[in-house]
Amino acid sequence: MESIVAWPRNDDMKVWLNADGSKHRLLPDIPLDTDIDNPYWIINRNPQSDKTNRFIGSAYVNVKVTSWFDATYRLGIDNYYTQLRNLISPGSSVKEGWQKGMLSETDRNYNYVNSNLMLNFHKTFHKDWDASLLLGTTTEDSYTKSNSARAESFQIPTFISINNAAKENQYISQGISRRRLAGFYGDLRLSYKNIVFLSATGRNDIASTLPPQNQSFFYPSLSGSLVFTELIPKNNILSFGKLRASWAQVGKDAPTYQTNTYLFGPELTIGGGFRNYWSRGNDNLKPETTTSTEFGTEMRFLNGRLGFDFTWYVTTSRDQILTPRVSNATGYILSSVNTGTIENKGIEISINATPIKKKDFSWEVMLNASHNNGVVKSLPGSLPILYVTDVHLAVGQAASFDGGVFMGVSGSVWQKDENGNLLLDWNTGYPIPTTALTTYIGNREPDFLGGLNNSFTYKQFNFSFLWDFRVGGDVFNGTDYLLTSYGLSERTENRNSEISFSGVAKNPTTGKFEPVTKTVVQSEKYYRDVYVKNAPFFLEKVNWMRLRSVSLSYSLPRTWLSGARWLRDATVTATGTNLLLLTNYSGMDPETSTAGAGVIGSGSSGIDYCGVPATAGFAIGLNLKF
Repeated sequence: MESIVAWPRNDDMKVWLNADGSKHRLLPDIPLDTDIDNPYWIINRNPQSDKTNRFIGSAYVNVKVTSWFDATYRLGIDNYYTQLRNLISPGSSVKEGWQKGMLSETDRNYNYVNSNLMLNFHKTFHKDWDASLLLGTTTEDSYTKSNSARAESFQIPTFISINNAAKENQYISQGISRRRLAGFYGDLRLSYKNIVFLSATGRNDIASTLPPQNQSFFYPSLSGSLVFTELIPKNNILSFGKLRASWAQVGKDAPTYQTNTYLFGPELTIGGGFRNYWSRGNDNLKPETTTSTEFGTEMRFLNGRLGFDFTWYVTTSRDQILTPRVSNATGYILSSVNTGTIENKGIEISINATPIKKKDFSWEVMLNASHNNGVVKSLPGSLPILYVTDVHLAVGQAASFDGGVFMGVSGSVWQKDENGNLLLDWNTGYPIPTTALTTYIGNREPDFLGGLNNSFTYKQFNFSFLWDFRVGGDVFNGTDYLLTSYGLSERTENRNSEISFSGVAKNPTTGKFEPVTKTVVQSEKYYRDVYVKNAPFFLEKVNWMRLRSVSLSYSLPRTWLSGARWLRDATVTATGTNLLLLTNYSGMDPETSTAGAGVIGSGSSGIDYCGVPATAGFAIGLNLKF
């Protein structure tokens, strides 16, 4: 996407081949590895592909021993085989070793087996008390094996094969990952007259991915609720009312192979030998622990025509296992650590209503809204800031701050003195940017999120639509940063005009800072070296509303199905998704995520770099019930 966004407007991107079939280069006079590949060349000559065959199966058996005791056993498997292929054709603008071609192929086999045995006890005492006890054990076994082969510098340019390379340019590797977990758990539930409900659970896991002294960990929970409308006279206003509270802990093991330190090798350099792996292991890792406390209420009025559900919660995560960057002086780039304490506190509210309810027509509406405030209570050691995500741009980064926000943004800024005066260069007159990217500039967490769903039913027809909305929260527009660097943004329309800055500058003669006003030219150097290094220029406070889905369905009358007794119901549905976006964001889509959902830590939401908008979709479906 970067090459598409920054491609020169005066060059026809569709012309990616010369008349003789050779590559049409954008900048033929510079070294190939510094040139930019045409997007059409990438699509047609450098394809990436994957193919997966997957099998998912499950089986269970239930044995009723007595009227109050039964046993259930479940077995589940998930097995898939994936083939990955990546081709770099000769002549591509890549590093020198791949300019004559590169082919990489990986075969990955994954197998997951889950076994679960549950013993269920249920008994009613004196008609008013109901008790149930669940005791169980579970095991998980996952195994992944990857075989990879890579060939570089093709001997025959047009022959695509791993064998089409000299032996010294052929590489193979194998990776094996295995994880096992055994869990033992119990769940005790008591209720009285369907008025008071109490529950207590406990679970102990033993995980292979933790060091021996920390492999076993226990986490409990307690919850209770009171249906207070059972204690008051029945009425037509308050139909149902419940208060609830809960406290729970959840434990989590580590990713595989984080406790040991490994080596690369053997090296093919003079003397051979081995070298350190990128990441340093930690044989003192502890399991992650998340503790949550929740209070809530649920009420329904007017015989269920109006209702709401309200929840307040606080969740504290301790000893999160992450792999941040460390000082190169350690001999490693990354190190697995337990990262301190993160607290999330917020509210959730849901309001539902049925404004119209007739014999053949009804209108139902539901509003959901939530607010969360994520705070870093402490970081490991004396770190003031932690980059626990893979999202890093040249002037802005996703970051978490000690004693501050979890979903923050840090970046370079124009320097100021203690009085807020802009620091200027005495000779050039330009503002002086910071060299580090550690200054807090924004919070990606929204003020609140929500959704509004409307559903209309008329006889066999149903029409519904869902609006999603977000208020507040910062988005870093990395796309605009890139366009500004290339002189393609509207920000650079005033290039070569003059601009004045007032601030303080250090007099080289006296060595003291003096108030000055400097007039400079907004040249290419100004935009590339000064303007883009003030990251707050590209930070936007964003609101949006999206028409997430629209659906129209029709249930066939039962008289139409009378001839097929084996068919209970049939419904035809047409659905559209992501059909409309209303936003104040200047980029393409404020909901974009630079690195997708797979990144670690605080994720990449709120960081937009050459992102693409959500795909609009349309589908027609048929649902049959037998």
